[in-house]
Amino acid sequence: MFSAETTGQKAALTGNWRSEFIAERRNVGERLKLARGRVSLTQAQLAKILGITRGAVAQWETGVGVPATERLVIVADLFDVSLDWLLGRPRQTDRPKPAGPSIADDLRLLEEARRLGVDLPRIVAEASRASTPCPTEAQPPVTA
Repeated sequence: MFSAETTGQKAALTGNWRSEFIAERRNVGERLKLARGRVSLTQAQLAKILGITRGAVAQWETGVGVPATERLVIVADLFDVSLDWLLGRPRQTDRPKPAGPSIADDLRLLEEARRLGVDLPRIVAEASRASTPCPTEAQPPVTA
């Protein structure tokens, strides 16, 4: 999807960032038109639902204009599609997965601990103290 970072990279490569930006807007418009067609709505019917003019919908679909974020959310809900799909972003399964546990994993663990009555902050503090050597403890001699 279009971003400031990719715009700079594309502009450096193509020297024509404006045409790249217009292509991204057109992609959103094509997806809007496709979604609208799937539910057999005319531009006028969609415009009436959204409280805008038919011309505004036509501008979105041709890439001349771009819907405001709050309207994109309404359109996504109306057509039962994701904002990522409307914006042309890859599906979640197409994105590389980060290594290690996810935030969702951490939240599930936290909820499970709460359900079981486990005091995680206390356990983490105890584990932290146990893994940090006390400065008064004798340290083994360092050999070279």
